[in-house]
Formats: sequence, C-alpha cells, structure tokens
Amino acid sequence: MDISTITLSFLPLLVILGVRSTFYDFKKGIIKNWDLFFSLSAGGCLYVYLILFKGVEIDPVLFVGNLCIAMSIGLILYFTETWGAGDAKLFIVYSFLLPFPLDRRIIPFSSLVFFADTIIIVCLAVIAASMVCVVRSFRECIKKSIKKMFDINEIRSLIYSFFLILSFSWVVPYILSFWSAYFSPLVYILLTYVSYSIIYRILQYFQSRRLLYLIVTLGILGRFFVFPNAREVFWAMLASTKIIAIYTVFFRLLDFFFMADDRSKKENRTKNTIILAPHMFVGVLLTHTHFLKGVLKLMSWAWK
Repeated sequence: MDISTITLSFLPLLVILGVRSTFYDFKKGIIKNWDLFFSLSAGGCLYVYLILFKGVEIDPVLFVGNLCIAMSIGLILYFTETWGAGDAKLFIVYSFLLPFPLDRRIIPFSSLVFFADTIIIVCLAVIAASMVCVVRSFRECIKKSIKKMFDINEIRSLIYSFFLILSFSWVVPYILSFWSAYFSPLVYILLTYVSYSIIYRILQYFQSRRLLYLIVTLGILGRFFVFPNAREVFWAMLASTKIIAIYTVFFRLLDFFFMADDRSKKENRTKNTIILAPHMFVGVLLTHTHFLKGVLKLMSWAWK
C-alpha cells in the first residue's frame, strides 16, 4: 500500500470524530470522552490491521516522536490555560490518526502540520469575523481598534514580549542543531511560539517585572556565553530585530485568537472563547492536501 492509501484509510475515523466533536462543541461546549476513546480504539485496531495483514511499515521513531510532540503541545497549551482539556485531548487523538502528512517534506511530523493548519484556519476565521464586524459597524470598530492599538497597557505588553522573544529566540535553533537535520522555518516558529507561551504564562502567574528582567537578562547573557564571538552575537541580535518584531505581533495575535488573556476570560468566558473543534476538523482535513505548502509559497512571495 502506498502512503496516500494508508492515510486515506484513517479518513472515515477523522470525519466521524470531526463531525461529532464539532456538533457537541457547538451544542454543549464539550468534547465527549467516549468519542475520543472510540477513535483511539478504532485507530489502534486499524494500525494493527495495516501492519500485520497489509505489511505496512511505520517508522517507530517518527510515530513515537509525532505522539510526543502532539502530547507536549496539547499539555502545554492546556496547563497554560490556552486550550481547554477537551481541545487538548482532541488534538492528541487527531494527531494519532494522522500517520503521514501530505506535506511531510516540509515538516516530517503530522502533528506539527496539523497544528500549523489549525492556526492558519483560526486566523482566517477571526479575520473574516473582524471584517463582518467592520462592515456592520465601521466607525465603532475603527474607534475600538485605534483605542486598543494605542492603549498604554497593550503597548507595554508588546514591548515586554519583544524583549522576551529577542532574549531566547536563539534557543530553539540551537537545540535543534544537535539533530544535524534540516528543519523547516515553520518548525522554528511553532516551537518558539510554544516556548513563548510557557514563559509568558509563568510571568502572568507571578506578575513580577523583576522575573521578566531576570529572564531577558539570562537569555541575552546565555547567548553570549554559548557563542563566544561577542561581536557576531551583537550584530546578529541587531539584524534579527525586524523578524523578532513580526514574531511579537504574530504571537500576541495568536494569544488573542486562542483567548489566552485571563482578563478577557474573567469578563466574559463564554462570549470570548473561540470554539476550536470545527477549526481543528478543517485543519485535520487540510493535512490531506498541499494547503500548508501553498500557504508557505504565498508567504514567500509576499515577503519578497
């Protein structure tokens, strides 16, 4: 069996889980554990059937690595209160049912392709909702956007996030360099966002500027310590300020999309929380296409 046939074998399970999770998430705001258990059991049986009776060979390193990445992302986003428990479990089960992404040459792990597709879908959905808001009430939305843009607290948060990302953005590429393998830039962005989300949540929990200053200082000093040529490190940091600024705005937007702001949750939890199940369903279906490859090509063209 070729890879495309193997991947399509899991499609009925993905559709059943996607339809049921979307329905119950819209209706009751929950992801049923029974649906997750059934999908895991049926998926496990399908893996056993393909391996024993169809002679399918699945790389155990990629398979286990994919599950570890999926569980890491799900648990991190759950414990940082970015996702709910149901969304985190749903993400892990979806990743289990995705043995091979179609864009595996870009990212070898299907969980990362799925995560990237879901983020893109969420961003497009929020942009579309914002456009509807602008069309319905142009003046009011513009006033709120301008007021939010120049809000002193938001500006301060962006500045803090900029220096935070600047201080540790070198860590992910440095760690991945030990694998001596090529990784897509999207892998660095995703892992950097997960790292940023963890540190940002820790800072929010302690509400301490001193801790922020300490993390930024340690990150910058650590970079000078790991790379002994101080002049090259200094110029590399200056050269990266443009991309770090883009990361800062992008990561803050993602925090807003996933409703990671605790203050907004306290004001109106049900109104401000994005229903992730349908977005995940669309994202998991897009992993069977070259959607991510097309988005990356579009981004490369726009960057030029």
